[in-house]
Amino acid sequence: DRDQSSFNALRNYLFPVDGLLQDPNSAQVLSYDDRIDRDGIRGVHIVFQFRSSALATAQAAATDATGVASDLQRTLLGGSAAALLNPDYVTVDQIALVSVDTNQIYFMAVLCSAACYDRNRIDIQSIVSSWTVLP
Repeated sequence: DRDQSSFNALRNYLFPVDGLLQDPNSAQVLSYDDRIDRDGIRGVHIVFQFRSSALATAQAAATDATGVASDLQRTLLGGSAAALLNPDYVTVDQIALVSVDTNQIYFMAVLCSAACYDRNRIDIQSIVSSWTVLP
């Protein structure tokens, strides 16, 4: 249960991925790997795409244990810069890792419009796959 809960928290750390995926017409997972283990540092790598207009709906689901959206998620989901994302799809390539003692989270995300991601897919994948966390 702890492992699955950890992966859930890691997957939703920056964006409310699970909330976005509730509507299959607004979001989809392009790839997912939760078997990452680098010398005991484990985590998830997910590439997903969402319709930027779905962010307003997802904002309601982006809550922490107290029922309040995190400042980071609130900024991403409803900040003034969010209008720059509409109305197209956004692709996010993110990797989230947790330390052996589960006290540290290491997170990297690259996001851009779906068209931008498609044009730069090889470079983005190279950057994300080369990311290294040193204990």
